[in-house]
Amino acid sequence: MRLSLWFDEIRQRERTEALIRFKEDGGINEDFEYKGDEWDHAFDIYLKSIRENRQRHFRELEEQKNSNLQAKTNLLERLRQLVDG
Repeated sequence: MRLSLWFDEIRQRERTEALIRFKEDGGINEDFEYKGDEWDHAFDIYLKSIRENRQRHFRELEEQKNSNLQAKTNLLERLRQLVDG
């Protein structure tokens, strides 16, 4: 199971428990707002950073592949010219 899904399960369970306590104290669903704790916010920040780094990494890999392809194409063209000449 992916870490973010596991963390979401925990977060949902905590939210449900907080809602139950809120209702037991006389609150109603419409007034309930779950904000999470510092761990929730820290996890979200780190997960966002990981996703951005991952996207950047794969974008750089794709750019490198394209650059390598262009270099190989140029080299093959030069070889063809040498063979034909």
